[in-house]
Amino acid sequence: MRHTYRLFVASGLLAAAAVLVGLVPSQVAGQSITIGPYIQNPSTTSMTVQYITDASGDGTVKYGAGKALDQQVKATLHEQVASGGACIYIARLTGLKPGTEYQYQVLPVGSSAGASTVRKFRTFPEKADAVTFIAYGDTRTNAAAHAKVTANFNKYNPAFILHVGDIVEKGGTYSLWPAFFKAVADSVDHVPMMFAIGNHEGGAANLLRMFDMPGGRTYFSFDYGPVHVVVLDSYQQGAAVLQWLDQDLAASKAPWKVAMYHEPSFNFGGHHSKSARQTFLPLFVKYGVDVVFTGHSHLYERFKPLVADAAAGRVITFITTGGGGAPLAGSVQNAVLAKTASTYEYCAVAADATTFRIEAFESSGKPLDALTITKKDGKYDKAYLDQAIPMDEAVKATSSGGGGKAAP
Repeated sequence: MRHTYRLFVASGLLAAAAVLVGLVPSQVAGQSITIGPYIQNPSTTSMTVQYITDASGDGTVKYGAGKALDQQVKATLHEQVASGGACIYIARLTGLKPGTEYQYQVLPVGSSAGASTVRKFRTFPEKADAVTFIAYGDTRTNAAAHAKVTANFNKYNPAFILHVGDIVEKGGTYSLWPAFFKAVADSVDHVPMMFAIGNHEGGAANLLRMFDMPGGRTYFSFDYGPVHVVVLDSYQQGAAVLQWLDQDLAASKAPWKVAMYHEPSFNFGGHHSKSARQTFLPLFVKYGVDVVFTGHSHLYERFKPLVADAAAGRVITFITTGGGGAPLAGSVQNAVLAKTASTYEYCAVAADATTFRIEAFESSGKPLDALTITKKDGKYDKAYLDQAIPMDEAVKATSSGGGGKAAP
């Protein structure tokens, strides 16, 4: 387990003082779960269960395959928040079977009345022919709009959810987090959500306090069936990260490679971002990354497929999916864009070994955009390539202040 950080906004001395005056309760009977449980850091043989309580005192997570709850593990205090007494607990379930459904229940300290209902999760399989997942983000401000977006998720039965960052308005202010968890409560108890760090997280420490990130850091990768996903940190683009990214992508044999980070490399509406063009992007081209999901600008934008290396057949689709609940940005029309819209939205992705299908929907469920990419023997189909334009055209179009007419 990672080191236990003390507090979001207080020093260690303030934390100690808070305990003395009763602001942070010591271990008590009748401890109640205030947030969660939610699952994190999935693999083929392990899963993390996290939850938040109103008082300290290590609890228990019971779990088992099928209908049994015949195993248990101690849940330990990961973080204690001075302002309000919230306690973040973590339990790592290991030795699990790949591709298997498990039941679990959280038993906090105190009476059995405080126990969570029995929930389920499924470990990642060792092999899978197909996968479905969600990509969305920038959820930080409008909790009601966010809840309307997430109400759509379960119908896809996603294996995981990608969040492009800016989870709440200020990551270091604990009182903003309950609204986020309320909006995702019906998903994150059984579907792991993976996060890219955004600028509103206020630094990695705030993100790592709330979530058990793979490797305990803000960049990592994982595989599910035919898809390799690499999650990157827009604010860490130095030599060590690039070396890791080079080695990670070089080692992947997955038919599809997906990257996610917060600030877009290509973007019109909102921030007009050009992040990572000299760092991540050359490695995406070198190793054939297919699709990039970003956020930061609060709208939906899909660029036409961008040809980065015609001789090698390297084509990348860039999508900004930042309509999760933050104040919407105005969209901009430009010839290099396939679709843009200023609306609350999300992306649903379904992939197998030869087909990668992206569908974007408004929070109402109304279809917004769709793209199907197919590959055979590593080569894209003609229909996809016919939509493609040279990457230089997108670079040129986004080099000025907006490059187009504002959409109504």
